[in-house]
Amino acid sequence: MDSDSGSYFNSSMLFKASILTISFTTIYFYKTGKQFNVSPSALAKPDTVVTVTATKPMVKKKKTTIYLTFDDGPDKGTRIVYHILKKEATPATLFIVGEHVYGSRTQQNMYDSLKACNYFELANHSFSHAFRNN
Repeated sequence: MDSDSGSYFNSSMLFKASILTISFTTIYFYKTGKQFNVSPSALAKPDTVVTVTATKPMVKKKKTTIYLTFDDGPDKGTRIVYHILKKEATPATLFIVGEHVYGSRTQQNMYDSLKACNYFELANHSFSHAFRNN
């Protein structure tokens, strides 16, 4: 605890206020792009002008990534997803229920199409999609 804990503005608060002031000032100059000019100091030669300009650091643009996953295929909705994603050349992961692959000839054909397409990664979502051992 501070020795002068009864004072309204102690050294800990002064330190925190200083850090916040420096942080907000830095963010302000960075966001607004304004330059910070330093005037010539009293110790410099009279004909010398010292100017410091703040340059914006090179900011790399981050690539946004969205991961698409679809569960319980192949089912009736899988065909729609397949055509949209293939048309847009968008990769996705499809979680397949093994029992659905053998549910009908249509589902088996859809599974074969998914397997052949390079845009899709197929992953296991169980064989029977059992819920509470039923």
